[in-house]
Amino acid sequence: PEDQISVVVYSSDTRVLVEAVSALRKEEILDALNKFGGAGGTKSKTGLRTAYGLAKDYYISGGNNRIIMATDGYFEIEDVYRMADRISENRIALSVFSFGKLTETRTLQLEELAERGNGNYFNITRSNIESALLKEAKAVRK
Repeated sequence: PEDQISVVVYSSDTRVLVEAVSALRKEEILDALNKFGGAGGTKSKTGLRTAYGLAKDYYISGGNNRIIMATDGYFEIEDVYRMADRISENRIALSVFSFGKLTETRTLQLEELAERGNGNYFNITRSNIESALLKEAKAVRK
């Protein structure tokens, strides 16, 4: 009950689907996610900025204050490196979940993004999604 979840999407525009909802309200969260459909472009910078703002607004002292960025890896990664540095300086972790097959270069860039954000990197498959989410839910800062 003390955990809060927000969901920000950043495809053709940046929108908040769920804001600071108790993790116990699973149906509400899943309903919002199921209604979302990807739509073209990637607004990674504004999406991350919005997620960071929510993480700061709803910061829980001693909590697992974490942004999980789910991505196909197609965005200007250099634009968000500095944001990751700033996020981690404010005791909020940035983890990255990539989906799909990525080049080795892009994988290394996403790993660096997660490292700069003091978070974790996972390439998500059907077989590891639950364990990756569980690890993030139980994570503490490095």
